[in-house]
Amino acid sequence: GSSRSPRTRGSGRRCWRRKLPSTGAISAMCSLPGRAKYWESAGGEWACDYLPGTWRCDASKLPAASFTYDGASHWIRPLRLWMGEVESVVGLCGRTLDHMPGVSMSQHILQFKSGKSAIFESLLAPQAISEQPFFSIQGSLGELVLDGFGGGCHLHRAAPASSAEGAPGGSTEAVELCHEGWEAGYKGEWLDFVAAVLDGAPCGGCAAEAVEDLRVVEAILLAGETKRWELVRPTAAGP
Repeated sequence: GSSRSPRTRGSGRRCWRRKLPSTGAISAMCSLPGRAKYWESAGGEWACDYLPGTWRCDASKLPAASFTYDGASHWIRPLRLWMGEVESVVGLCGRTLDHMPGVSMSQHILQFKSGKSAIFESLLAPQAISEQPFFSIQGSLGELVLDGFGGGCHLHRAAPASSAEGAPGGSTEAVELCHEGWEAGYKGEWLDFVAAVLDGAPCGGCAAEAVEDLRVVEAILLAGETKRWELVRPTAAGP
C-alpha cells in the first residue's frame, strides 16, 4: 500500500478508547451504517506519484498499479475492526486519469457478516478536491467523524440537557475527541516494529490480516466489472 496513506485505524481508534472508556458508546456508534472515503489530488502534494511512467501508471503492474487497489486497504481495515468481516460488495469502478490504466475511482456498498453495512468510496481527483472526512460512523447515540489529512475526530451527539429531557428536537453538540493528523497513526506501527526487532516481541499485526483486507479489495474491483453483488472469496489454501 501507499506509504503515505492515513493509518486512521490507529489514531482514530485510540481516540475512541481514550475518550469513551467503558461506556458502550463505541459499539453503539457502530450500530448503523458507516461511510469511508479514500481521496487525494493527483495535482497535490504527492503529484509526482501519479505522473506518467510511475509504477501506479504502469499497465504491466496491474492490478496493483491503481490508486484504489494500492490504498483501499487502509480504509478497509478500520471498517473491519469496527463492523466485522465483509461478506459481499456491490458497486462501480472508474478511471480519472487517462495515463493510469487501473481503477482510480469507486463507489461501493459493503455488507458485513454482522448485518451492518458501509459505503466505501475512492477518488483520485485530477486536480483540486475539498478537505473531506475519511470516515463517518452513524450510530444510535450520534455520529463519529474522523476528518481528513488535517486530522481531528469529533463526536456529534445530543447535548446533555437535551438527553436528560429525552424530548425530540433537542440541541446537539460536537465534541472534539482528539486532533491528530494522519501521520500520528504510524506511531503504533513504529513501536510495534521496534519491539519485534529489539525485544523479539510478537507483532501486533500479521500477514493474515493483510490478506483479509486484500480479499475485500479484490471483491470491490470484481464487483466493478460484473456490476452485481460479489462475495468476498475465501483465501485459497496454501501448498
